[in-house]
Formats: sequence, C-alpha cells, structure tokens
Amino acid sequence: MLVSAVGEVVGWGGLLVGTIKVAWDRIMYGSAEDQFVDLYTPVPEHPTEMIDLDKPLRPRIRRVGDIAVYNLGAVASWRRPRTAVLFIHGGYWRAQHDLSLMEELVHDLLDSGLEVANVEYRRVGSGGGWPDTFFDLAAAMDALYQAGVRRIITVGHSAGGQLALWLAAVSERSTIGPEAELHSSVQVSAAVSLAGLNDLRLGWELDLSAGAVQNFIGGTPTEFPDRYSWVSPIELIPMAIPILLVHGRMDANVPIEMTLSYAAAGRAIGDSVDLLEMDDEDHFDVIRSSSRSWSLARTWIISRYSQLAD
Repeated sequence: MLVSAVGEVVGWGGLLVGTIKVAWDRIMYGSAEDQFVDLYTPVPEHPTEMIDLDKPLRPRIRRVGDIAVYNLGAVASWRRPRTAVLFIHGGYWRAQHDLSLMEELVHDLLDSGLEVANVEYRRVGSGGGWPDTFFDLAAAMDALYQAGVRRIITVGHSAGGQLALWLAAVSERSTIGPEAELHSSVQVSAAVSLAGLNDLRLGWELDLSAGAVQNFIGGTPTEFPDRYSWVSPIELIPMAIPILLVHGRMDANVPIEMTLSYAAAGRAIGDSVDLLEMDDEDHFDVIRSSSRSWSLARTWIISRYSQLAD
C-alpha cells in the first residue's frame, strides 16, 4: 500500500506572533478532515527566492516492515534548503485529542524566528490506528517537501513522541554540509521526545490508558510481534541523529522508565542521546512554554536548527 501526498493548500494567511510576522499555510495531504499540516513561516524583512520547482518530481519508495513510504525524489533546483520543526501531538493516538495541544510551543518557537509545522493525522476513532496513522505522517512529510522544506526536526509529546522517533527512524539521514544537497527527500535531522511512549511493549504490559497501545497497534505483542518491532522506538535504535529525551519524574501518565531505558539503550549502541529528567514536572509541564524543561529543550532545538539552517 502506497501513500501519495497531494499537498493541496486550502488555507493561507498571516499573523503576528510577538513582533514576528508569520505566513501560514494549511496543507491537506489527504481527503480526510484530519489529514493536514499547518506550516508557519516567519517572514523576513527581505524575502529571497528559496526554491525553483519548474522541473518534475519523481516518486521513490522506502519500505519498513509492511509500511511502504512514498517519498518524493526531486530533480528541482534548490536555492536554499528550508528547515522546519515539526510538532506531533499526543493523546494516546485517540481522536478526542488534536494538534491544539502543541500550539503553545508552536508560537514559542515562531517567536524565536524558526519555521514550524504542526501536523494533524487520523487517530483511533477517526480512521487512524494501524497502519493508517503511519501512512499519514509519511504523507505529511511529502507535503512539506512539496512546500519546499528539506530538513525536519521532529518534536513529539506522549504518543507523539513515539511518532516523532518512528518518523526519524524511517526517514533519510541528514548531514550538514555540501553533501546534504545530494539527498532528494525530506530528512529528519534531529528528534525530540517529550514524555514519550518510547517502548510500546512496555506500554502494553503496563496497560497504559486502558489498553491504548493494543488498540492503536491492533493487537498484542504476541499477536503482532513484527508490528511492535517496526514502530516501537526502543527497537529502532541506532538512530544516528541527535536525540533529546525529556521527562518529568511526577509524570503519572507515561512512566519515566520508558525514557530512561531508551536513553540507556541508545547510548550503549553509540547514539547521541541527551536526557532531561525533571524532578518537579508532570506529563503536561513539558509542553508548557513557561516550564523549565521546555526552556532547556528550546535551547537544544534552536542550536540544532541553526546548524541546519546556516
């Protein structure tokens, strides 16, 4: 099964975030109402032409397990690769939670002058779950590519942390320097998991949120062992890109052990994994722009964004 992103822009406009002028596009990557990504671009005082797409795009397929990701290859001429931070919300992959959970952090990074995307996807109860949620994230990446974005830093919260790390694992690796221009699809260059479900087998064993993992994957690890291996972050290492893990010790929704075990496993195999353990923060403090954890995460993200955008 293949996923192709149409990338139709259905909304556009501008807004003011602090003192920053921002252009906004809502890009539909499918026909369902939940298949869209909001792309926010700070408007420079002296805009420059960033992309020339007068040549055709070529499709290219990357397979992970039984998920075939339809990546777009390019023969276009790029004047300046665009870099964006992609936010992926959580909510145990359920339809009652949406991308508004991440809007506070979206505006915070926009105020720092970063280009930001906030993705919506089909969840359990709105046509999502296995494997369609994964198809949606892949298609959203294609849509961002068509919009001119070449490099992505994924930032996910809770269940979105699992999706952020999965997306990084199945995407092309990014390099900094002239050789980066040789790649022909969006590259995930760094990933951040905020109180993430970084171990799906453990999430199933703990029966988190009344069977949320089993409902999302479509069964137990015994019934579908390959599915868990294909998408559980701790089973996808090594990642070969910088990873930031953030978790509060007061988190009553997702145990911090998921983050500690992932950090240990990643470091043991040689991955670059930074870990922020917050003694006095809970599950939702990590997505509050005023929190200590987000202040530190923001600095980490801006540092890597600056390296990519130079």
